[in-house]
Amino acid sequence: MTVIRDSGYKQAPSGNVAVDFVWGNLPPQTNDDRSGSSVSYNATGGGTGSVLVANDVQTVTAASASGGTITYTANNDFTAGQPVTVAGLLGSVTLTGASGSGTTMTFTTSDTTGLSAGTVVTIAGITTTTGYNGTWTIAAVSANTNFTVTGTVTGTAVVSGATCTYSSAFNLTGVKVATASATQFTVTNATTDRAVSGASGTATVFVGEIPGIGADYGWGTTTDYTSNVLVETQPTVTVGQAGAYTVPADNNVVTLNGWNSFPQNYPTGGFNSPKTLQATVTAVSGDGTTVTYTAHNNFSSGQTVTITGLYNYVSAGSSQPIATQYYAPTYTTPSAYNLSSVTIASATPTSFTVTNSTTDTALSNVVGTASVTIAASGTNHTVPSVTGLTVTEAIRQLGVAQYEVGTVTYTSSGATAANNETVYSQTPSSGSSHPYGTQISLVVYQVATNETEAASATNATEFSVEE
Repeated sequence: MTVIRDSGYKQAPSGNVAVDFVWGNLPPQTNDDRSGSSVSYNATGGGTGSVLVANDVQTVTAASASGGTITYTANNDFTAGQPVTVAGLLGSVTLTGASGSGTTMTFTTSDTTGLSAGTVVTIAGITTTTGYNGTWTIAAVSANTNFTVTGTVTGTAVVSGATCTYSSAFNLTGVKVATASATQFTVTNATTDRAVSGASGTATVFVGEIPGIGADYGWGTTTDYTSNVLVETQPTVTVGQAGAYTVPADNNVVTLNGWNSFPQNYPTGGFNSPKTLQATVTAVSGDGTTVTYTAHNNFSSGQTVTITGLYNYVSAGSSQPIATQYYAPTYTTPSAYNLSSVTIASATPTSFTVTNSTTDTALSNVVGTASVTIAASGTNHTVPSVTGLTVTEAIRQLGVAQYEVGTVTYTSSGATAANNETVYSQTPSSGSSHPYGTQISLVVYQVATNETEAASATNATEFSVEE
């Protein structure tokens, strides 16, 4: 994802191009300002951006009603209490005849279930006098005999295989799922209609939404931010007796001030971003030792979870004030099963438990929230080997590999003129795994002063003899 500018290249007073905004934690872009000052723009920015709606949509292949319950056949992962919208289901009526007289067309059928005056129907499959085919509005129905529409086609039609379809009354909006299994779900509703089979309707459950991030998400409008000057830095580190040392220019880990303080901003990904896992709790019960929550989740044992939004509900009735008798159910108090920062003992895709002595009324058909926060963490990478290198080269290579230099100490043990000022050992060791930015401490060979002078004298003598 790259930077999107809302009004072209905005400029600081110095004439340098300034940042409009950036996406997420990408490094600042489209900014060559190396000498100006921070500039704040807000000419055309603002707005809330688009909202991403997340829905769980499943295919409905059949529907039927019995005793105030509608059963829908659909492979699904719904849970009781979720609001669902069913659409696209068509009732189908077999036609046995069609005729027209004057401005009325009559379609005969032995079953008019689901049809009534005002219903919009589609006639198809009539192979002769095809003017009967089309979409019509029913004018009148004679139960289980025929129905009429206003039309001008005359004569008797051949209707072998012809059908009348209409939008099924089982297409419902915002009704709650009463029960659900892997292959079907039900809703409690008094609607009746003929059974539907061989269908390809849809059942949609609203899962959640992601709000526009300052309008950056939908790109419909933009949001301006303060333009900050980009400054390249060459950090200076102290390397023991060697004194101050400036990291070479190719150590691009810290090219931009402050940039690598954000997670994931090392070029190859230095951190795992923090994130929050959430699940909807639809039922809960406890036995004095373990509390079990019903919720579709991707939690793991050992994670810390907080549960909110659970209430003890009572049905409105004579024991409540008159004003509440008409508003059932009514919650009285928050459930004791709203627990904060408890440890998950076990978890499956459909439930999780915590070890807790809390007890309260068991709840079902509720909508609570369980949240697990996962903190940012370092992503481990392999530490390179710098033993045998000069201090200067070791620091350069650690910087290029995106590690920091820690403590540098010196040892004369094993030091010779040949390995003087080279790295004897490193901690952490090469080949081990650690996050970028980890400090690597070095032990460096350093010949004692008198040994250095003696070695120099020996070399000079040998040189003189050869002459």
